Amino acid sequence: MSALSNERPLSALALLREGFPLITHDDVLDLASDAPLEAAHEVSDRWLNRLPRPITDVATRFTDPHEVRVFALSSLAAASVALVNVRFFHRGRLYRPPLYLNVVGPAASGKGAARFALRLLHDVAPLFASGPPVVCEDGETRKPRLVLPADMSNAGLVGQLQANGGRVLIESSELDTLSGVQANQWSSLDALLRQGAEHEAIGATGKGGTTVIDDPDIAVLLTGTFDQFEVMFRSSENGLFSRFGFHVTAGERRWDPGMTDAEAEALHDALRHARAEIASVYGHLVDLESPVSLSLGAEEVALIDGVFDALVRWATEAELPDTYLSSVFRAAVIAKRYAAVVHALDAWSVRGPTSDHERLPRWAVEVGVYLALHHLDHSLRLLPLLPGRRTAVQGAMKRALQLLRRLGAEFERNEAVGVGEELGIAPRTVDSYLAKLRSSGHLRPGDRSGTYVKTARAGGRRSPYDPPDPDGQFDDDSWAGLTVG
Repeated sequence: MSALSNERPLSALALLREGFPLITHDDVLDLASDAPLEAAHEVSDRWLNRLPRPITDVATRFTDPHEVRVFALSSLAAASVALVNVRFFHRGRLYRPPLYLNVVGPAASGKGAARFALRLLHDVAPLFASGPPVVCEDGETRKPRLVLPADMSNAGLVGQLQANGGRVLIESSELDTLSGVQANQWSSLDALLRQGAEHEAIGATGKGGTTVIDDPDIAVLLTGTFDQFEVMFRSSENGLFSRFGFHVTAGERRWDPGMTDAEAEALHDALRHARAEIASVYGHLVDLESPVSLSLGAEEVALIDGVFDALVRWATEAELPDTYLSSVFRAAVIAKRYAAVVHALDAWSVRGPTSDHERLPRWAVEVGVYLALHHLDHSLRLLPLLPGRRTAVQGAMKRALQLLRRLGAEFERNEAVGVGEELGIAPRTVDSYLAKLRSSGHLRPGDRSGTYVKTARAGGRRSPYDPPDPDGQFDDDSWAGLTVG
């Protein structure tokens, strides 16, 4: 049992404050349209130290703090594909541990540490491939192969999945490799990734006929630049974005002199030990006669419900786009997947599960929720790079002007809050709108504290406080020309 199980449990509020500090931001409209990548939340040392020992022993050998975090997260994604015969339920649906992780950042920002995470599977891969070759439905004979490059065709990937029994880790250090397949294949691969995240049936038609994988277990580990991110996520509406956990490495970069020979040797020794432990976990699980089902206690269920209910309400009040709300809803599954991975690596290396039902310990659930919150913070930073993001922000400004039209030439905040309630706008969002309308030149402060006066731009009377009006007129629909955020 992990020593972390003796720590005092964290409340939903405490987890939110640690994992998603943006929830305390007052001006959520500004936040939605201008969340700088450089200010992205970083996984703290305290939480890194809560990860299973095989992971932290390797991660702490890196000398660059960005590489420490990239490796830690990437190693959990890589290890997730080795957790066979493990399952859990979420809202009545059956899920399993494989994770989707996408590390995005500029060159020389630590993304390369993800390559080391793949080495954690070096001892598992031969065990996985030890079975006989499989004659697949497309007529090809293939040997099982656990890790596949992302540049395979859709038909080739599905064929290999059949040989693998439906399990695979897709990896690439260049995001646009995945989306660089022929245009007529990308839509199929896009659908494969979306369906694979939910363990839904996927298929492909080739020369030998149609191959269908009924219950796939797909993990994904990708890294790339911001330009490559934009190439891969060509749509903000198809659901692919919300199925990934994102980690942005956009902080301060500095020259790293690298490791000494002794430090490099220590890193590789730690890697050898960690990959042996992961292979041990895999060996215990693959020998199980029936899958082990992981469950949550009532307090852990309440923790997850409390965290993500608060986030849904926050994102709704902020009028963040549906793309982001989808990420929030799916983050609960990501949290449980992380919890399953850290519990397995912590508890099952010496011996496997002793029962076909186990309860996830509190510390593992807290780690899972924290990491899911971390990904949501970074997803928010990447929203402006998605197609149609500017339109969504302008839509929020249009909503603010709808509120403004219902108010008089001069009004108090309480009046605005009352009108907001009639329109279904939360008080905190009303305050955000008032601040945005002031910065856009539609409002100015009144003579009395807490009052606002419409400017000529909003249809009010011109005053010396108003912004310049070169055309001599403004209309109520002038929001369309504003630069929002």
